[in-house]
Amino acid sequence: RGRRVHGFPVSEKFRFCGPSLESQPLHHPKCGFLASPAVGFLQGRRRGLDIIEPSLDGHLYAWNSRGRLLRGYPVALIDPSVPVSQRDVAESINDPAIGDLTGAGHDDIVVGTNEEYPASNAAPPVSGGLAGLQGTLLSPASGGSARVYAIDGATGKIMRGWPIAINGALQSELPL
Repeated sequence: RGRRVHGFPVSEKFRFCGPSLESQPLHHPKCGFLASPAVGFLQGRRRGLDIIEPSLDGHLYAWNSRGRLLRGYPVALIDPSVPVSQRDVAESINDPAIGDLTGAGHDDIVVGTNEEYPASNAAPPVSGGLAGLQGTLLSPASGGSARVYAIDGATGKIMRGWPIAINGALQSELPL
């Protein structure tokens, strides 16, 4: 029989979501979570496991084992290279991947979002062969590109060289 751990449950910051923010051009954050939470050693192995969760409000959250939000979180999953007037605040329904990307002794986070931008010539192909050709040809006409972020787990900062653009044919089909 389980028991509730002190400090839980936790939730997102409601100032980032709600009816007044939904259904606006380029901004459609919602309240809640659809992705599965993940655990990792964002503060290093000596500090214990942390809980990582992307939100429908366009942010990435991380809490320690006592339910306290980690310093540097939540992280806005909004491409800083895009002009402010064109930035898309979108849901993140994707499960995060956790691992030490830099060998620094703490885990980092890789997570995709449902941001939608025009197709990127710099984006890697969707995959090889016919599927890659189809994604490259169709993405300018029907979807564009989404973003994938790598976040330094210890600081909550977007890692250098990220986010990356991923071209796709149906980016705007999220039914939320």
